[in-house]
Amino acid sequence: MNMTKLLSCIAILFGAACSPMNIKAATFNSAQGAGGKYTSPAAREAQATFLGKHGLDVVALQEVDYMAARSGYVFTALETLGLNGAVLDGGHQDEAVTLTYATDRGTLVFGEALPFDTATEGGGHYGLATFIGAEYPVRSVVRVKYEGPTDEQRIALIVRTDFFTVINTHLSVYGQYPRAYRANQLRQLGAIIAAEPGNLIIMGDFNCKFEEAAEGMGFAFSTMMQGRVDLSGIDQIISNNVVNRPYGVATDTTDHGRAVFANLLFL
Repeated sequence: MNMTKLLSCIAILFGAACSPMNIKAATFNSAQGAGGKYTSPAAREAQATFLGKHGLDVVALQEVDYMAARSGYVFTALETLGLNGAVLDGGHQDEAVTLTYATDRGTLVFGEALPFDTATEGGGHYGLATFIGAEYPVRSVVRVKYEGPTDEQRIALIVRTDFFTVINTHLSVYGQYPRAYRANQLRQLGAIIAAEPGNLIIMGDFNCKFEEAAEGMGFAFSTMMQGRVDLSGIDQIISNNVVNRPYGVATDTTDHGRAVFANLLFL
């Protein structure tokens, strides 16, 4: 456990308040699945420049490629976040189901949503990536596959630290799939959240507005209402036990047109 935070909380025993934990978080769709515009090294360098201005402790990335032909056989999240010195650090199960990398600034975890066919697509994997700053060592990683379409599998990537748990997700799009698919994914996500103790940061591309997400998860959001970014966006940061100060920033480095950030003050 981080000794600075441990010692600050031990002060409770002597009548002092435990220091709050301030986390700078972002969710960003890196758009590797949105056509060729964002799959070049130059496009990912522009993403890294944009995100690097914000001093982030936690980042949830969607539409990430891992060793895929279309993006040049690299782990695109490393380039999107401008991370160096990456070393595969355990968590390697069943090929790329989950991969954990130690980097110069923290831990980067990949969770596979689907593999690319080697013969027709050149191989590789597609999914989510979550970055956790070095101050918060990663304790465990779990990938959960949602029920729904198998041609574009959707997942939740759960990364646990001693201080908080990050749930990164990317849900189905209506129009492409029946409405019931995303409703079912939201129910499953609600069950995942309800089962996780402690401080939670739920981030990702929900492909729906906050009210639909809250209703679909099927439980009271009274402690998480401050987590909504706005009433129109599909990229959300939702949290509990926290003072949440979210905001969106416009950018042409993703097809979403913006990234969503939040200053999370866990009490």
